[in-house]
Amino acid sequence: MSASEMQTMLADARNAGAMLVSEDDLPDLHNAAQRHGLLCKQVDLAGCRSKLNLLDRIAHALQFPKTFGRNWDALADCLGDLGWLPGKGYWIEFTHAADLRKAAPEDFDTLMSVLDDAAAIWATRKIAFWSALALPDAVMDALDDDAVD
Repeated sequence: MSASEMQTMLADARNAGAMLVSEDDLPDLHNAAQRHGLLCKQVDLAGCRSKLNLLDRIAHALQFPKTFGRNWDALADCLGDLGWLPGKGYWIEFTHAADLRKAAPEDFDTLMSVLDDAAAIWATRKIAFWSALALPDAVMDALDDDAVD
């Protein structure tokens, strides 16, 4: 995908959501998001193996209010607001997502769902809310192979 195609994709709030990406592709996607003017935040999931640790890392990276409740509903509420982080759109990247995916697959799936729901809320406001969960190439290749089978 060319840089201009990436920027066009990132501009369309209707298509925004959570996506799995290769760790190798993340820098190019990040740069495209920045060029498009999206507010970019990174959540490092290296060594993350639990829901509470995940929620704490997200809360820290996105500067959630101190009243954040450390549960899925509170995460959904905060992601649907972000009034303290004004932007014309959002790009949240989760590095080392394979650690959480391996240790807590149900929490990983729930996170993807919450992120997709947040994107749908933002889309009603015509604001793009993207989240990219970066996985190693080998994991992405295995997912592609599973999709074909």
